[in-house]
Amino acid sequence: MLTLIRDKLKTWAIIFLVVLIAIPLIFLGVGDYGTNQEKYAFKINDQEVSKSIILQEMRQFKDVLRKNYQGTIPPIYTDEFIKKITIDNLVRRNIENQISTELGLVLSDESVINDIKKTSSFRDENGFNSKLYKQRLFMINMNPEIYEQFVYQKGTREQLRGTITDTSILSINDKKLNINSQYHKKNGKLFFLKENDIKDKISITLDEINNYYENNKESFISNKSAEFQYIRLIKKDFIRSMKVSDDELLNEYNSNFDNGDYKLDDLYEINHLVFPISENRQSVIDEAEESLMKLKENIPFSYIAENYNVSDDTKNNKGYLGKIALNDLPDIIKLNTIKLDINDISLIKSEQNAIHIVQLISKTSGLNKTFEQVKKEINKQLSNKKGTYEYFRTLDQIKNELYTNKKLLGEVAKKYGIDMVKTPRIDQFYNDEILNSQVLFKLFSEIESNKLYSPIYISNDDVLLVESNNYYQPEQLSINDSELAIRALLTTQKSRDELSEKAALTLNNLNNGKNRSYETFSIYMYDKTYSEEIIEIISNQGVTNNFLSTKVKSGDYVFVKIDSIIEDLDKKKIEDDNFMDYLQNTQSESDYNSLYISKYNNFDIEINTDFLNQ
Repeated sequence: MLTLIRDKLKTWAIIFLVVLIAIPLIFLGVGDYGTNQEKYAFKINDQEVSKSIILQEMRQFKDVLRKNYQGTIPPIYTDEFIKKITIDNLVRRNIENQISTELGLVLSDESVINDIKKTSSFRDENGFNSKLYKQRLFMINMNPEIYEQFVYQKGTREQLRGTITDTSILSINDKKLNINSQYHKKNGKLFFLKENDIKDKISITLDEINNYYENNKESFISNKSAEFQYIRLIKKDFIRSMKVSDDELLNEYNSNFDNGDYKLDDLYEINHLVFPISENRQSVIDEAEESLMKLKENIPFSYIAENYNVSDDTKNNKGYLGKIALNDLPDIIKLNTIKLDINDISLIKSEQNAIHIVQLISKTSGLNKTFEQVKKEINKQLSNKKGTYEYFRTLDQIKNELYTNKKLLGEVAKKYGIDMVKTPRIDQFYNDEILNSQVLFKLFSEIESNKLYSPIYISNDDVLLVESNNYYQPEQLSINDSELAIRALLTTQKSRDELSEKAALTLNNLNNGKNRSYETFSIYMYDKTYSEEIIEIISNQGVTNNFLSTKVKSGDYVFVKIDSIIEDLDKKKIEDDNFMDYLQNTQSESDYNSLYISKYNNFDIEINTDFLNQ
């Protein structure tokens, strides 16, 4: 049964690594699920996911791929492959959402809003920007309600994992077994036979090099190579170079003055009490309601704060929150405060973790900021606007000069005052910050048919325009050009053959007492005395009468003999927090995956195979 679970988990792990790591799509899976107007892509119990959702997600997937690979989609990402991982990912997410619902996991409105405000995509240098938030959602054809649903579901899924983590318990036997494996001492002997020690003594003759070259000429062919020249257009450079006059700034200020763009937030003066929820929610509600009655009898908020079970902040502030902008309040408070008249008091029971009492003392309308207060902000906005316009205008003009008017790149660079970079002769495996492997892959894939290449987008705001000067076809390398590679290859072959023979002889000598140049060790398995690879070899070996040999990844040989194993279950070591955390996390992950697999097997899952195979 455990093997079956592991196999299934490996499959899911591959899918998630592809989607969640290699291609991070933060909005993947958000949209309308059910539809009666088209055949569904898959169905879990009674919940259907439409084909249009899958196709939309696939388009988003491809957009990210193009962005990551300079406008191209690698051949490995076929439509069939993208479709399958999209469906697999949504199936898993759908199941996790249903499990969360079954367990009654909920997320407060305040938590959803806080998560959104923390998202870097919706923030600027001043923090969360509501306009930027709406703009980013609009760009992907999404409204705030749908995105909030996505955040809510994501939060409940995280709660699900947290719930499993908090309830996973390692048995006493499991703990003892794992502790034993780490906290015992092994005493023994080690000997290393290193390939490099043999390599240094290997000699290769010119005849050997010549013979190998003649017999393997087809292996010694040069790579494709070329000389390139390119210009680079970066939007932020255009923005940085923009000059905005004071007249332009003042005109922008006056044009938007009546729109409320420069208006300071209204300030609300508030009394506020927080009653944290304990194990007995009803008793907290009763205390809050009693406090409300006293407040309505003109007992001051400070008295309640001092004499009732309120939060520490409430006590410290004596029930007075002060003057604050409405948008700086948690949603649960904001939505209630905005409904209040002056001196009105409201009791709020809807939050999961606390009961609130709010009183509106006063409200002050926000004034308009002066021109001097917003001058820098307007300058930044106009510079960005003008620079962005100039960037795309210049890019369009240059592309027209190159591709329509057939101008040379050097001519265009000179006309527009852009520095042109010329490269030396480089091959297809050259790599630097600009001409990286992805850029060169595109260039060399087109090089035989083009001198001037289509624009290469490092990002939407960063474009390369590249021209090749000379292209060099792959050709036969001479023996002189190949000598170093052949010498290295033959040296490696000879050293490994000799190493294998010497390893057998060394093992025999160690076990017969003819070689006593070994080193002794006395270590715990958590020690960092040796590499992880060596520690693993030692940990997997019990007490033996003879040395055992192992060839490690480097090609070297390691000879190990375990003389004794000493149990040393020191209580301090047993209580090591890091190790116990590791054990607990391992158990939690196993429990979570077991829950998922059990639910997966019990859910009625129907995949539209006709759609999958289209």
